[in-house]
Amino acid sequence: MLTESYQIRHFTVHQFQASDKISLSLLIAPHAMMYSVSLSGFSEVFELGHMEFNINSAMSEEERLEFFIRNFLLHQRVFEKVLVSVLNAEFALLPLAFGNENDVKDYLRFSTGETNGKQVFSHKVGDLRFGYALNAELCRVLEKNFNAVFIRHAGAVNLSLFFNHRSFSNSQAALFLGEHVMELALKKNEKLLYYNVLKWSAHEDVLYYLLFALEQFGFDPAQTSLALIGEMPLDAEFVKTLKKYIKTTVGAVTGEPVKLHKELAQLPGHYYFTLFNQHTCEL
Repeated sequence: MLTESYQIRHFTVHQFQASDKISLSLLIAPHAMMYSVSLSGFSEVFELGHMEFNINSAMSEEERLEFFIRNFLLHQRVFEKVLVSVLNAEFALLPLAFGNENDVKDYLRFSTGETNGKQVFSHKVGDLRFGYALNAELCRVLEKNFNAVFIRHAGAVNLSLFFNHRSFSNSQAALFLGEHVMELALKKNEKLLYYNVLKWSAHEDVLYYLLFALEQFGFDPAQTSLALIGEMPLDAEFVKTLKKYIKTTVGAVTGEPVKLHKELAQLPGHYYFTLFNQHTCEL
């Protein structure tokens, strides 16, 4: 049996009272989960938790989620609202004309395989329908532990941010970099050209996928502005290497209407960007 291992980051900068109306934001990815707790809806963040799992973890996704929830005692708290973004590769982007629920399910079955034991959802993102399948057991774990839970695919959330958040107003490309998984999006003239979820094991993989996508869609890396999102310092060696090819590489910035308190305010703006900003997306 594989030995389980994980790493934890945790910030709590406020002592909540029982009478406080608090909201929970969750992001669930293949090898990491994170949460934040806020007052005033989702606009004032006072707590953050992040758990990275061994890439060879023997636990199922729902077992990791249960472990994550109980490690931070989230099941013992009452949240007014709970927003969840789930990242996986089981999605399909369709024109709205082919975007009803039956079309989405059939297309997912064709493109990603069997959908038995999974729940199918969809969201409107611009002029596209973002359809996706989630493990039904994962949904059950969320609904068992939380009331008023609203689940969305991280891709739908991030594409909405890509087109609407001011951090991306001058960017043609966005790289959402997580633990061994990345999301890459390209746009031109406010139209989506490309979005995909890709696995990576070395930073050279990230660079290859990015440069290959830019080449395929006719972008000149030297003239392209890339927004970077993820828990990686902008002075890291990988980012320095990236800037040799894409000179205009900037970190997205969480700002108003989101306010981070005390130590959380010291985090770089591109850290936990999806987690802190997902409540601003209307899908």
